Amino acid sequence: MSSHLPPSPRHLEVERLVLKGLSVKEISAILNIAPSTTRCHVTELLHRRGCRDRRELIADRLFELQGLVMDIAEWAWGMPVPPTSAVTLQERVAAATGVKFKDYRLVA
Repeated sequence: MSSHLPPSPRHLEVERLVLKGLSVKEISAILNIAPSTTRCHVTELLHRRGCRDRRELIADRLFELQGLVMDIAEWAWGMPVPPTSAVTLQERVAAATGVKFKDYRLVA
């Protein structure tokens, strides 16, 4: 269960680096803090986001981003996107926009 506290600015900074796949040692060097402090920030961030580990955090944030993209697509093109989990993000965007994708590139 997630905490009711939103992530602090420092937690968001740490989260951005975690989402890039950086290690505790790398994050510590970038933020100029001790590795133990970084581990505490990661642990607190996971608690506040309601995630068990880094993989769950990444999946949760990607899922949230996908929802945001879909909201933007629905707003921009004024048509609902099919709400099925079997449809990929590319297929949803294609359904909303009429744009076709092939190997992550737009196809005319």
